[in-house]
This record gives sequence, structure tokens and C-alpha cells, in this order.
Amino acid sequence: MVLNGREVLYDVFTEAEVQNILPISSDLTGLNWNCAISLCCELICHLWIWTVRLDYLAVKRDREREKISIEAIMCTQIGIHLGTFMFVMMFLTVSPISNHHALVKVYDPVLLTCNNTCSGDVTWTLSVRTEIRVSECKRSTCVEGHGFENRTRLVHGGPSLQLNPVMYNDKGWYICYCDKDMICKFHLDVVFPTLKSVCVGKKVTIPCYTYTDKRILDENINVQWEKDGKPFVTLQHGKMSYGPSFEGRGFITLSQYKNEDLSLTIPKVQQSDGGIYRCRHRHEELGQPEAVNLRISESSECEAVKQSTFPWWGVLLVVVAIVVIFCVGVLYKYFTHIFSCWKRTQNDAVDEEISMLSKSNGKS
Repeated sequence: MVLNGREVLYDVFTEAEVQNILPISSDLTGLNWNCAISLCCELICHLWIWTVRLDYLAVKRDREREKISIEAIMCTQIGIHLGTFMFVMMFLTVSPISNHHALVKVYDPVLLTCNNTCSGDVTWTLSVRTEIRVSECKRSTCVEGHGFENRTRLVHGGPSLQLNPVMYNDKGWYICYCDKDMICKFHLDVVFPTLKSVCVGKKVTIPCYTYTDKRILDENINVQWEKDGKPFVTLQHGKMSYGPSFEGRGFITLSQYKNEDLSLTIPKVQQSDGGIYRCRHRHEELGQPEAVNLRISESSECEAVKQSTFPWWGVLLVVVAIVVIFCVGVLYKYFTHIFSCWKRTQNDAVDEEISMLSKSNGKS
């Protein structure tokens, strides 16, 4: 089994703390073993001799016994911590284990990358409380674990493993073994994001809601947004900070936090803004929806939407035309009625005159 200094650190600290404490690239070369071991042994021996000497002086000098004993204890503790630090650092730089991370959508494929080589048997496991076998390849024959049937294959004969399609419960730490030695670790995060489409140049608000304390002070608010698993913008101590290449791309409204609204606003969308967005508050709690897939619409789609959208002045013209037609119809009906009444009156007058003429002719 390969001894890995990072494993010691992960047992004590969280992954984020390890990355902050030891931002060491996996490309570092190893130490000279003989030199490192000699220095470590020499340091421990010197500290041990110093401790023995102090204990001897403590016995000899009764009056200073209490003071010297305290110094001896302090020196012993310093020796233990320095020895542990040297031990961890020595193995950290020579460790062949590489760590990778990926954030993928449900049913998408993913490549569990392992940059180390292996000439023996390759075994991938998923660490969820216990290690579950994902794939075990001996020579040219691979056996898939339960729940991973017909979804895995080694890529180009190396230890990297393709998983296709990805299921929601595939999330977790994947560990690759060469024979019985751990050579790679891969953290897979799986989400089922809500789809949101937007055109380039438009303003978009990516929603995120969660339970928050209405009485919280502004300086205690902590909200983090990430894009494709990388830091996008962080609101902390009342100030916003951005991840690399995301400076000024979006903002979080501080006043809305107490209303359980952690939404992210991007004033002017760029083509590169497409991706999977997630928000957290208080360092770890995810908001709802769990993730949002921001899709940047093609220019042709945006033009089609623009053309199909009736302008406001067009709507106004239609309304005015309808009102005018209605008024004309009412006036037409009114004047038609007036004309009919007038014509009826004229006809009645003619009929009465004819009747009177007929009566006068009869008398004569």
C-alpha cells in the first residue's frame, strides 16, 4: 500500500482546509529519500537528547524543577509536532496519488481521470460508508460491480474509467487501485439542474432560495455561488469577491438574504456564462433549486423570438383600430336607424297626402 501524506491531512481537516493549507501542485517532484530521512532522524535525535538533558537538570536542580519540567514538556511536544510535520511533508511530495473533481448532470457521461500508469490489475471503487466495487479489470477482462453493469469501460488501456450514463446516486469519492496500491482519487458530484435559457446581452437572474435567519447581521452573511464546480462569486462580511476570470460578472443582493433569496444576477450575459450554477450558504448548505443549467440561446433563436414578439406600438395600433372600428359600427347603426325613421316619416306623409287627395276626388 502506498503511504500518502494527504490521507493523513484529510483525516484531520476538510478538503477545503487542506487546499488552503497546502496548495501544492501534483507536478512536484519527489524528495531525496536518504537526505530527507537523515534530516528527520537527526532532528528527532537532537530533540530527544535535549529533553533528556533537561530532565537531568530538573532532577539536579530542585529549586528549578517545576520550571525545567514545563520546558521539557514543551520541547517534547515541539519535537513530536515537528517530527509529524516532517513526516507528512516528506510523503506528501512523493505521493503518486492524484485527486480530481467533476460536476456533471444526470445521464451525462463522465471520465474518471487517472494520470498515473498501471501495469497490473486495475480496480475502481466507490467510497460510500464502505467501498463498493465499480469495475475490476484483470489483464483484458473487466468485471463490473452491482449497479454499474454496462456503464463502465477503461479508456485507451489506461486506468482512467468512463462512466456512461451517470446516475444520480453515483456521486461520491471514486478510488483507483493498481493491484492493491491506491493511485488515484476522483470526486464526482451529480446534479439534476433546472434549465434556464437566456440570450446574449440580456440580463438574467439565477434563482436560489433557502431558509435564512431574518435577524442575522450583514457581516455574518456568507453566500457562495459556483459555476461548473469552480468559485464564481462569494458574499462574505458584506463584500463580494470573485473567482478567477469571473471578476464583476454577477452580483448577489445583500438585502434579499433575510428574505431567503440568494439569487445571482448577471447584468449582461456572455456566451461563456453558460454552465451549471449552484449556491451555498454558511459554507455548505445548498439552496433550492439544487442547481441551474444556464443555457445561452443561439443568435438565430433569439432573432426568431425577437421577430415573433409583437412590438408595443403594434399592439397599440391594433387596440386603436379595434376601438375605431367599434365606434364606426356604432355610428353606422345609429345613423342607419335615424335614416330609417326619417324615411318612414316621409312615407307616412306621402301616404296621408295621397289619402286626402283620394277623399277629395270622391266627394267631387
